[in-house]
Amino acid sequence: MAQDPASQDYPAEVGYRRPPKETQYRKGHSGNPKGKPKGTRSRPRPHAERLASLMLEEAYRPVTIHEDGREITLPMAQAVFRSLAAAASRGEARAQAMFLKLVSATEEGKAAAEEMLEDIEAEKKTIEIVIVDPADGSRTSHRPGSGREPQTGKG
Repeated sequence: MAQDPASQDYPAEVGYRRPPKETQYRKGHSGNPKGKPKGTRSRPRPHAERLASLMLEEAYRPVTIHEDGREITLPMAQAVFRSLAAAASRGEARAQAMFLKLVSATEEGKAAAEEMLEDIEAEKKTIEIVIVDPADGSRTSHRPGSGREPQTGKG
């Protein structure tokens, strides 16, 4: 016989995925108070910087390729991209997908960089230095980089 939910003995508050109230996390408190603080970055791997510089060095290493009966010297990255583009133009589906993905990512990155530059230009703020003479309370203001001399408020 099922218990009446209105009775005092019915354990509606406790059960599968419903722990007792006294053991539940309180609102606004972390379940891991000694965990990683917000805003901290992960430690870089010890050799990550060296590997990145080696990779970039290899990507821009000059290589010689044969194209249309001529020898052309290009950076490795450009030679690989040309090879990928040639395979895509021959109809290789995987090369086409990769080529389109790279071009799309590059265009998105360029658009994001341009948008960021526009935001920076829009957010440039003028700094104004105001100096108050303690003797008479007159104000002197100056904008750095304007090439103008400070303006006094003495009239």
